[in-house]
Amino acid sequence: MRRVPIEKIQKGAKLGQSLFNSDGKILVRQGSDLNSNKRVRLNQLGFDSVYITDVLSGDIIEDMISPELRVNSVKQVKDVFDSFDMYIKRLERPSSTNLKEAKRQEYESAAQMSKVAIDLVSELLNKKHQEINMVDIKNTEGYLYQHSVNVAVLSVIFGVKLGLSQKKLEALAVGSLLHDIGYNFLDYDMLRSKDFIDAEAQKMIHAHPQEGYDYLKDNMDISAHVRLIVLQHHEWMNGKGYPYGILGKEISELAKIVAICDVYDALTSDRPHRKAFDPQEANERMMVASVEQLDPELVSEFVKIIIPYPIGTVVRLTNGEVGVVEEIDLAFPLRPKVKVVKQIVGKVELYTRDLMKEHHLLIENVEYEIPEACLI
Repeated sequence: MRRVPIEKIQKGAKLGQSLFNSDGKILVRQGSDLNSNKRVRLNQLGFDSVYITDVLSGDIIEDMISPELRVNSVKQVKDVFDSFDMYIKRLERPSSTNLKEAKRQEYESAAQMSKVAIDLVSELLNKKHQEINMVDIKNTEGYLYQHSVNVAVLSVIFGVKLGLSQKKLEALAVGSLLHDIGYNFLDYDMLRSKDFIDAEAQKMIHAHPQEGYDYLKDNMDISAHVRLIVLQHHEWMNGKGYPYGILGKEISELAKIVAICDVYDALTSDRPHRKAFDPQEANERMMVASVEQLDPELVSEFVKIIIPYPIGTVVRLTNGEVGVVEEIDLAFPLRPKVKVVKQIVGKVELYTRDLMKEHHLLIENVEYEIPEACLI
């Protein structure tokens, strides 16, 4: 299974992973034939890339969390965000009954996120391998909710690797799920529709950590760790972040972790203004960001848990050969075994290059197409 931009899907490919909307309903089922009509439909649904299976990448890769937990988590985050309109309406009519009801809704939302967080931490602690070998597929409609869940998954996996206690892992998960709750106070649909970020949009974006913090600060069920994540996840190590421009030593450890996972998930997601970066390029950009923006020590640890070329990735080697990553040694993830596709006199041959043994070969870049002859 491999992730492919919609426009690069070739004849004979099938959908490798079911696609859901933010309410948990299946939009397109795993195994569906991806003919031209289906590809047009995927674009209409707001997907720019999907996971596929074909003759060279048929293995199903296990997601970091179960499909059921991911779908339920996204739905719960959406429900929390959706309930916000009712909360605001009650605050706009400040009778004692309305204020009391608004506060009750806020506390229920916090309890809902705590339950999702506990489930995420429990499932991820029971995982045999904690490396990140998949990128979550998102569509434009539900991006904010899907992004929040994936940042939580990445943050907990990273937190486990860092040896955080279960209590801190759960705070990390809640903070990740709620880190963008401040967007509820902004015109998020307007921001999403912009082709570029102008001064007005930037001012709105810079307000969302403070807005989210103010919403949560009086909720006694929300820990100080969680509130600081919401407030500080866009602060930079060099003091040029927002909302307060504080220096790295003043930023909480959990907020630094969420900041890293937030950036990584954004880089590896399709966005209106650009295509997703593959994991290796995202890693390189993370290292650049660690010079001024992100905590360099934490980034150096984070990139160690990213599989740069997951199984199923089509790569071009420095000798010009194209192949599919078929096996990875987790100790040396940049030196996988690659199933090479070679056409000789009209015939396709498949053979394996073990980059652990063939030291002269390197992976040059990621490809999204394989020779047409292999698909006949």
